Amino acid sequence: MSVIFADILKEDVAGDYRAYVYPLKAAYPYLSDDEWQLLLNQISTESNLLISKGNTSHWDLDESSRQALARGELIINQLYDRDEMAVFARISDTEVIRLSALQVEEPIYLGIFLIQFGVPLGLVALFALGVMLWQQYRLNKLEQTSLQFAQGELNARVPIGWLAVGKINQSFNFMAEKLERMFNSQKHMITAVSHELKTPLFRLQMQLNLIQDEPHSEQTGDYLTQMHLDIEEMDTLVGELLSFSKMERQDRFNDLIQTDVSHWLTYQVKQLARHCHHPIELVLTSKDLSPETLMQAIQTKQLKRALDNLVFNADRFAQNKIRISLFMQENQLCLSVEDDGIGIAEIDRGRIFEPFSRIDSDRNRDTGGFGLGLAIVKEIVRCHGASISVTKSELGGACFMISFET
Repeated sequence: MSVIFADILKEDVAGDYRAYVYPLKAAYPYLSDDEWQLLLNQISTESNLLISKGNTSHWDLDESSRQALARGELIINQLYDRDEMAVFARISDTEVIRLSALQVEEPIYLGIFLIQFGVPLGLVALFALGVMLWQQYRLNKLEQTSLQFAQGELNARVPIGWLAVGKINQSFNFMAEKLERMFNSQKHMITAVSHELKTPLFRLQMQLNLIQDEPHSEQTGDYLTQMHLDIEEMDTLVGELLSFSKMERQDRFNDLIQTDVSHWLTYQVKQLARHCHHPIELVLTSKDLSPETLMQAIQTKQLKRALDNLVFNADRFAQNKIRISLFMQENQLCLSVEDDGIGIAEIDRGRIFEPFSRIDSDRNRDTGGFGLGLAIVKEIVRCHGASISVTKSELGGACFMISFET
């Protein structure tokens, strides 16, 4: 590219100098040697051109330049010389003049250098940067979709075609579709089985009631009572399965009501205190709670269910007391339930909200639970657009905290 540019520039310079050469060539035959020399000296003195005369042998020119002069062409030498730029022109068979411009300033050479080398390199660098940024953009799209999928948005897919990163996007979508079908099939199966179990459980319950009305021995009565308890437990499990399945299919509650959480919580704690074995301490950090912050869009029935579950869990494992707090933290309205029990090991906190997850192997009917309670709590909180976490309480036990965006 620089060679092409140099040829074009030389031709442009030659065109400029022809404006001086043609008049001189026309005047030469009519001037004596003294007049000719006087004219050249006058031009050199009063203009930017330094003109000297000679013949082809006088100047240090190569054979190709001599031949070009013989054809009447202009010869441009030392175009990029730091001192001067010279143009040779044939005036007659024996006369050759040399026109030299004044010294070319450094910025001109710098500009020529930048045009020849800087522009092409800049374009290459710009293209490389564009390719890199485009690749980064496509990788970011893949990363964002991966995070959405990991957070439970099973219908999230990455773009294909010109936004794809090789075959990675296609492979990701294939994997995501298989996982989504598998999870949906599992959910539908749980829902279907739960619905189907409702009817035989109800029939068994009715038949047991009829049998109990008939005369029977005391031992038979004990068996019937135990069967009633087992059927009630199965019925509770089916009910929780249906609730969990319904929550999972829901993105967000559509019947949220603006409620003062402080007043709502105070009333709920009074009701819960009647059914708990341990006293409940309610802590409202009033200095951080403004009326606007306390007004939250909640589904009161479902949030009560989540709070009941957390409080009754705390009551089962507390030693002396339960603490319920409402406070602001990092621009979020937080509701926490704490106990002074044995707490939850850090290694178990990541799976405590998974369905059918149990971290205490000695649970039975007396300590309660099927491992669905906290999973349902998590889904209720999610349907409020909030989040829930578990940490170690200052009391020594577990601290479950629900965080609402304000």
